[in-house]
Amino acid sequence: MVPSSTESRALELLGLGTPPVQVASALGVTESRISQLLSQEDFASAVANLRYQNLLSNTSRDSKADSLEDKILAKLETSLDMVYQPLVLAKLYQIVNAAKRRGQALVADSGGDRRVVNIDMPIKVLNQFNVNIHNQVIQAGNQDLVTIQPKTLLDRVRGNRDEKLEQGRIASDRN
Repeated sequence: MVPSSTESRALELLGLGTPPVQVASALGVTESRISQLLSQEDFASAVANLRYQNLLSNTSRDSKADSLEDKILAKLETSLDMVYQPLVLAKLYQIVNAAKRRGQALVADSGGDRRVVNIDMPIKVLNQFNVNIHNQVIQAGNQDLVTIQPKTLLDRVRGNRDEKLEQGRIASDRN
C-alpha cells in the first residue's frame, strides 16, 4: 500500500521526534488521525526506525561536539600559562559547550511508547467512573480497578496458568 501524502509527512515528522499533537496541527488533521496511524504496526515500526536513525545521527554529532569541546578545553588549559589568546579559546569553549545536544533530547522527548487519546463521553457514562487525585480511573460501575506493573501481571498470569495445569494433572491422575 502506498502511503498518502499526509501519512508520509506524518511519518517524517514523527520520525524526527515531533510530538503527535504538533504533527496533527501542522498537517491539519485531528490528533485522533495521528493516533490511528500510530496504532498501525507497520507505521509505528517505520516511525520507530526513523527515530532510531535520527538518534544515531544526532548521537554521532553530539560525540563530535564533545570531542571538539575536549580539544578546546585542553588547548585552553595549556595556553593559560602562556596567555596565548585565552579569551578566544574561552569563547570557543563557551560556544561549543552551549551547543544543543540533540541525541539525548530526542530520547527524553520521545516519552517512550505512550499514547494519549482523548475520548469525549456522555455525562451518563462518565458518572459510572470514579477517579483518584491523579485522574486515573479506579472504579467502573461496581468494579474496582487495580493498576499493576506489566511484569507483575505476567507473573500472575503465568502463576494462574501453572496452577490450572497442575489442577488438570491432578484431575487426570484421579481418573
